[in-house]
Order: sequence, then C-alpha cells, then structure tokens
Amino acid sequence: MLNANFQEIILLLPSYQEKIQIIFEKILQYFHFSKHFDGSEVISQLDINQILTSTLSSITAIFSQTGLISVYVLFILWEYRYFSDKIQLMINDEAQRYHAIITIDKIKSDIKSYFLIKTIVSFVT
Repeated sequence: MLNANFQEIILLLPSYQEKIQIIFEKILQYFHFSKHFDGSEVISQLDINQILTSTLSSITAIFSQTGLISVYVLFILWEYRYFSDKIQLMINDEAQRYHAIITIDKIKSDIKSYFLIKTIVSFVT
C-alpha cells in the first residue's frame, strides 16, 4: 500500500517542483531580494525527484524492517510463557534439565544486565 502511494507521489513530483519554484519566488519577492539573485536557478539545480525518491525508499525500508522486527518480538513474547515447559518436555534427564534451566536463567540475567547497562550508557550519552 505504501509503495503504491509512493509511486503515485513520484509521478506527481514534476508538478510539485513547479509549485515549489513558485513558492520560492514569492518568498524572494516578499523579502525583497535583489533582481540578480535567481532563486529558480537554485531550485532547478536541486533534483527534487531524486531527493524524494531516496527519502521515500528509506521510509519504506524503515517501515519494512520495523514490521519484521515487530513480528519477531511478537513471537518471542508469545512463546516466552511456554519456554520452560518446552524445555522440561524436551529433556528427560533430571540433571540435564536442571543444568538447562540454570543456563537459561543465567542467559536471562545477562540479557537484563546488558539492557540495563545499554540504557544507562545511552542516557548518559
């Protein structure tokens, strides 16, 4: 849906560029810039088509990555409650099960510490 809307905007870019040139010229007239300053030449040197195309493709990539990350987080959070039960069903030996649970608890603790340190460093920065 976003891609179709962006493609439509890209097709309309030349008309947007003309409108921007008119607005820019009005701004120059309002502030009484001298006649030797040609604002339309400044705008004509800008490739608005390319700027908007790259901006829109970056926005599309950001939304795409955000959606993918959201799906992963959703599945992780969904399975979190049942993870211990699955470990207990997978490992029959009591000693190995205990060792696996201790290891998983250590991983959880290390991840919490990592996020805490990362948050503090980001806040200080």
